[in-house]
Amino acid sequence: MILSVDIPKILNTKHRIEWENTIWEEIVNRLATAKSKEYFKQTLDTLLTADEKRMIIKRVAVFALVKAGKN
Repeated sequence: MILSVDIPKILNTKHRIEWENTIWEEIVNRLATAKSKEYFKQTLDTLLTADEKRMIIKRVAVFALVKAGKN
């Protein structure tokens, strides 16, 4: 399975922010320990819509332009 979460760990959280942080940490951990590029790609494809992918691509392009000194 590409993504699964520790439900008891999530249920022990009291606040939405804490719940979101717990899920986010799980996602980061899974991606950080990906054994292959294909696993990493599958995980992102599962999580992100086409629009979200485009937003990320545009954001990365903006970062690259800013780093290059462009406005």
